[in-house]
Amino acid sequence: MDSRERVIRAIEFDLPDRIPITNAALPAAFSKYGGRLGRIFASYPSDFGANRPPSTYPEQAYFTGRRKTYVDEWGCEWSMIRRGIMGQVKGHPLSELGALETYRFPRIPEKKYSLGDGGNLFERMQWLRGFENLMVDLVAGRKEAFLIRDEIVKYNLELAKRSIEIGADGICFADDWGTQRGLMISPPLWRKFFKPAYGRMFGEVKKARKHVFFHSDGYIVDIIPDLIELGVDVLAEAELQVNGIDSLAAKFGGRVCFLGNLDTQWILPFGSAEDVKRHALHALSALGCHDGGFIGDFEVHPDIPLSNVRAAFEAFAKYGRYPVARA
Repeated sequence: MDSRERVIRAIEFDLPDRIPITNAALPAAFSKYGGRLGRIFASYPSDFGANRPPSTYPEQAYFTGRRKTYVDEWGCEWSMIRRGIMGQVKGHPLSELGALETYRFPRIPEKKYSLGDGGNLFERMQWLRGFENLMVDLVAGRKEAFLIRDEIVKYNLELAKRSIEIGADGICFADDWGTQRGLMISPPLWRKFFKPAYGRMFGEVKKARKHVFFHSDGYIVDIIPDLIELGVDVLAEAELQVNGIDSLAAKFGGRVCFLGNLDTQWILPFGSAEDVKRHALHALSALGCHDGGFIGDFEVHPDIPLSNVRAAFEAFAKYGRYPVARA
């Protein structure tokens, strides 16, 4: 089973061979760990293609790490005069034709799941108006707020259509709606103002028979039923610990796939490797036990020890085979 099929089966609850995983890291994490983080990612490669936002891949570690040379998958040795710049090839594996006798050409990478960009709506409105101004606009029902919303929706629809045209398997829309305890606006106001707009955007993706991903940080339990109703297939990087793993499983398990963000606030940065493994097992067994429904994910931050990064991937590998182990 290749990566693309694995992701599709997880999203559609169609019994993948194992849970898919992602590789994601803040640039600051690569600046701190360099090639050491890249080697962990290389040991546990992502099932998503390079256009998954946000995404960082092992080869990029060499551009931001401390080393000034690296060898690519073809055996070519690259040398950088300045770290962070691609550099030039200085070592050529076939400089002598006799080397052909023992040289092994690399295998073509397996086909991975391709995720396109659907843009932001709520966040873009904040960036255009300012948070306080926008809150006043929404409560007052100003006509200008509807105008701004609809123009952004038109832009995002075109963005999504272009991704679909070039073969994206899914489209990711992103808005951070949650605080630690609830939405930034009331659920009724969200349903009145934002739900129809998301419906338009998601509807175009569903017409094209592509998957809808929706990312939001924070506590969003109040609107998850609405998102499912609108056609969201994957809650992308939903903060599992903030929303409650067992509560999510009880209410929404088997109804939507979780690209589940492990706890980067407490467990990953401050817990032990065993804490991380227990947490990962809890998440994947609670949410991924429906012949799919879970994609192993977390974003590596510079305050997360590499031992815990490795522990999370080890747990995904050990416990993520179907039928998944129970916590």
